[in-house]
Order: sequence, then structure tokens, then C-alpha cells
Amino acid sequence: MGEIKLQINPKNRPAVPAVNWQQARVLEMQEEYAAAFDTSLVNTIEEMRAAYNEERKMWNTGGPVMAETVDFDVPYEGDKVPVRLLRPVKAEKLPVIFFMHGGGFVEGNNDTHRKLAAYSGCVVIGIDYSLAPEIKYPRAIKECVAVCHYVSEHADEYGIDPEKIGFAGDSGGANMAMGVCM
Repeated sequence: MGEIKLQINPKNRPAVPAVNWQQARVLEMQEEYAAAFDTSLVNTIEEMRAAYNEERKMWNTGGPVMAETVDFDVPYEGDKVPVRLLRPVKAEKLPVIFFMHGGGFVEGNNDTHRKLAAYSGCVVIGIDYSLAPEIKYPRAIKECVAVCHYVSEHADEYGIDPEKIGFAGDSGGANMAMGVCM
């Protein structure tokens, strides 16, 4: 079989640049990482997850300093769900955003959302839900729902306003956030 070449119909090209300078820099950084990384070394899901976390260090280095960062576990069906609370400023009560990380339900962790806390002024509760393929649907979404209920029930303890709740996520986490809302 011959090589398949994809072509964009010139009529469908966007009128403005596809990405802004910040997005372009992220793509450059990802390309630099990919060029330096030997993908032949990735043979297991654990190695894939480690590579994913390494490539995303750019999101986790430097950045805003939190007034408080608390890692804790929320009980769920005889197990525990790791959670990270990020408080951008000292305040008696702040709105809360429940954040579900991306990674296609297979990768990712709670090391990607300090800027969300800093820029929103909200407490961010990162939920490190169980990953596929080891854990099957709907376990991860049920864990996220359980965390949201638990934190809301303990709102005073965590210094959050239970009347001001938001949900966010990136990639697969955005789907998780929508599912939790539903």
C-alpha cells in the first residue's frame, strides 16, 4: 500500500493563527522533550505514566506559591482517594473548584493546577482518581463524586464556601468533571 497523505482543504483554513504565542511555546517544549526522549524505552504502562509526568514537568516547575497545600485521602468503599487542596491566599472561606486531571483516564496526577488556584482565587481540590486500564468505568467517576460530597460535607474544616462550587478538568478530566456534574 502507498503512503497516505492528509491535506487540508484551503477553504477550511482558519482566518486567524491556529495557536497564540503561549500555546506555540508549549508545543515547542513538548517537541523538544519528544526529540530528547527515546520512545523505544516505553514498554509498560508504568513507564508510559512516568514519561507523561516527565514531559509535563513544565507545568509543575516554578509558578505560583500557594498559601497552603494539603494532601489528604478521602475514604471510598474501603479504599482511599488521594486529594490535594491548594489554597492560593489566606482567607476564612473561599469558593472551591473540584479539578480532575487529564491524561486520557490512563495517565496524569495532581501536579498540574496551581495556576488555576492562583488565577481564580479559589481553593482547588485536585482529585487523583484511579486510572484505567487497571480500574474500570465507572469507578473513577464514582470516586470523584465521593470526594466532592466529602469535601462539601467538611467545608468548614477546609475553609471553603459550600455555596460556591465549580468543576474543572483538562482532557479526560474535563469529561470526568462533566460526569460529576451530571
